[in-house]
Amino acid sequence: MTRRLVVAAVCVTALGGSALGAQTANWLAVGASANRIRLQTRFATGASSDVSGSALGASGDIRRGPVALALGYWQGRVDADPAGTQQQDVIDGYALLVMHAQPWLGVKVGAEARSYVTPAGTERWVFWQVRLRAERTIVNPSVRGHVEIWHALSTEVNTQGTVDRAQGGEVGLTLQRALGPLWLRMAYGIDDVRLNGSERRQTLEALAFSVGYGGR
Repeated sequence: MTRRLVVAAVCVTALGGSALGAQTANWLAVGASANRIRLQTRFATGASSDVSGSALGASGDIRRGPVALALGYWQGRVDADPAGTQQQDVIDGYALLVMHAQPWLGVKVGAEARSYVTPAGTERWVFWQVRLRAERTIVNPSVRGHVEIWHALSTEVNTQGTVDRAQGGEVGLTLQRALGPLWLRMAYGIDDVRLNGSERRQTLEALAFSVGYGGR
């Protein structure tokens, strides 16, 4: 996890506010997002690439009591040069089972699949992961902050080589109650994956702006 994410996480958790109160037992929430993504790849040989682009996504959460199912999907394209002549598609989807140990703390387990599509072929990764998410009310009662971290317990790839480590995190702010059933969210996330004995390191950053309906 980079220094930027660590600093942001400390800021969110240190801000004044109380832990979230009792939550509605059952609810359904759906959302859509516009994302700015950046993909960096570095090799032990010294070669590297740094590309960026945009993506659109959708998400849904179904909760019953302390248990919830979280689903999400986004797809975008990054350009290797300003003219956009070298392009790469990035596709990501996840399905996670969520257990709320406390009103402010959720534990998630499940799978996240990611594909990188180029003219040379498609590289697919599946991360079997565990996540922790903590939320706090920052401006009562409308603004909440969250911090989420994840670590892959195992990873599957469709190309030669192995994944040595995969982990990441996200910080964000959500504006909700002032808008009734609607909510707005801004979040920054970063994933770090190391492959083949750290011969290759890949970092994916995303700045997401979301709008949704439903939830607590």
